[in-house]
Amino acid sequence: MGASAPFIQVPLVTRVQQEVGSGIQGRVFATLSTVSTASVPLGAALAGSALSILQPQLVFRVVTIGLVTIYAVLMLYQAASRTRGQMSISK
Repeated sequence: MGASAPFIQVPLVTRVQQEVGSGIQGRVFATLSTVSTASVPLGAALAGSALSILQPQLVFRVVTIGLVTIYAVLMLYQAASRTRGQMSISK
């Protein structure tokens, strides 16, 4: 799962750099960092609770399917956004 981080972080940072003014990028990145860091204990608590109730293989499968689904939706959304952008440019 840690190997998947660049697939989220690179597009996110690129998008923030493109969309957010340079005067407030520091604050936006600080907020993103704070939210990201604060979510680690929440994830650990949820994983610990799930593992105390369910078999580890089931938890791993559910998390894997969830991540693959999220990535697929994000990729489809990004492709659709690019297509719309190209259509508006060509008009």
